This record gives sequence, structure tokens and C-alpha cells, in this order.
Amino acid sequence: MPECPAHLDDEATAEWHRMGPQLLKEKRMAPVYKAVFAAYCQAWSRWVHAEQMIQQHGEVIKTPTTGYVVQSPFLQISNKAYDNMLKALTELGLSPSSQSRVTEVKTPATVSRLEEFIAKTKVS
Repeated sequence: MPECPAHLDDEATAEWHRMGPQLLKEKRMAPVYKAVFAAYCQAWSRWVHAEQMIQQHGEVIKTPTTGYVVQSPFLQISNKAYDNMLKALTELGLSPSSQSRVTEVKTPATVSRLEEFIAKTKVS
């Protein structure tokens, strides 16, 4: 396992140590992936922090000078961090979209009677 980068904050470092061994076990971790994995861990940390702030202050806040209600800036930070996490996970082959899809294979028992009729009456 590559050494955890010193610039990661505490939350990102904890994620490095939580996910790293699993990535190593699945042979998805090599020194070449260190930067991508570090980016994932830091995005994770930003996402966690932003979500904590949203829980504490809400999705909308009042501006201090005018008192207008606006969307919390932490909502945008959370969304961007989440997008960055997904991009890094995709690079590591861990996002749902990067996993191979399982498709159902139709067998004669699962083919409907209508499909059988259409197949038999198809004009060549």
C-alpha cells in the first residue's frame, strides 16, 4: 500500500486507511493510482464536512447583510465533492457505472407466448 500523503486532512486520512486495504486486496491499488486515490479521499473529506455543515445550518441560509434566504454554499460544495468522488471511483474501477453490467439471458422458458407467436409468423 502506498504511503498516505501528508497533505490529506484527518477525515481524508481515515478514508485512506479504511478503503486502502480493500483496494489492495482487490488488486486495484498500485503506486500509479496514489494520486487518484488521494483525490478521492480528499473529496470524501470535503463531502463529509459539507454534509455536516448542511445538517447544522440547513440547505438554505439567511445572508448576514440583507437577511435574504439563499441556498447554502455548502450544498454546492457537497455536490461538487460527490461528483469528484464518483470520477475518482470510476478511475479506480469502483463506481457502479464502471462495473460490468449483468444482463438477463432469455431462455425458452422465459420467452412469452406472444414472442413465440411473433417469431413463428415473421415474414422473411
